Amino acid sequence: MGIMAFKMVMIFTALRIKEDGDVNQTRACEDIDFDNVLDMVAVLIKHSSKVFNALPVETKLSKRSNHKECFLESLPVEFSKQDYLDNTKTLQIAAKTPLSSIFSPIFS
Repeated sequence: MGIMAFKMVMIFTALRIKEDGDVNQTRACEDIDFDNVLDMVAVLIKHSSKVFNALPVETKLSKRSNHKECFLESLPVEFSKQDYLDNTKTLQIAAKTPLSSIFSPIFS
């Protein structure tokens, strides 16, 4: 909003040239123009807040996990070989299949 307010003040200042016709001197923003722009920005902030609050809430889609992710998420941080085998049976995965996903990052 700050840059937009700056641009509006500069436009108002440029329009003041029509009043006196002097284009050669350095121009400064008049207080009345600055106050008018601040009033406009206050309305724009209220409007943008109202529009933002009227937007529909985004629903996050659940990500479908593949078999490897399901398997790895089902294992505790520390697990035994029996825990590993139980999880493969539960998820109906061959016992050797998850080994590649567990050990491939370590040995590659």
